[in-house]
Amino acid sequence: MIETGEPEAAVAERRTAFDVQPTIDNFRSLLATVADTDRDAAHTEAALTVVRERAAEQAGYLPHLIDVLILAGRDDEAWHTGLTRWNEIPTQQRVELVELRRRTHPAEVCEPYQALIDAQLLDPYDKRRYDRAITLLRNLREAYVDTGEVTCFEAYLETLRAEHRRRPTFLAKLDDARFQPSR
Repeated sequence: MIETGEPEAAVAERRTAFDVQPTIDNFRSLLATVADTDRDAAHTEAALTVVRERAAEQAGYLPHLIDVLILAGRDDEAWHTGLTRWNEIPTQQRVELVELRRRTHPAEVCEPYQALIDAQLLDPYDKRRYDRAITLLRNLREAYVDTGEVTCFEAYLETLRAEHRRRPTFLAKLDDARFQPSR
């Protein structure tokens, strides 16, 4: 419809599709159409309102809300929304939120990282749980380095080793990843 000179109709079509199904893909299409037609950001705000309302009513829309907020550049709102409903979002999205937040607010992610590591280590259905935990540990260490609290990371690592002393495979992976116990 943009090609035929009907930009308002194109935006209206994308907006209707988003209102029916407020997903990240439909939001992306709406943003692209708004940008292509040089329309104002009011459409973006209206779309955000729709997905916020859906997420408040139905937890299934919460991951879409977080994705939409990030795409709209509302990282702080995405972080706070995710934190308040942490257990309602998928693990992978939790990891993505923590990674995004670590870049600008490393002090805020230490506890969420630790929760993710603990959950990963205790997941009996994930054969790669130790590898995933090691990856999270590396990122946690970076957060502690960025905050200047390396000794806090070392203390956490010691506690983690003590708690999982009966998991020799995990301890070996820690050693292989150069997470040596402090002497």
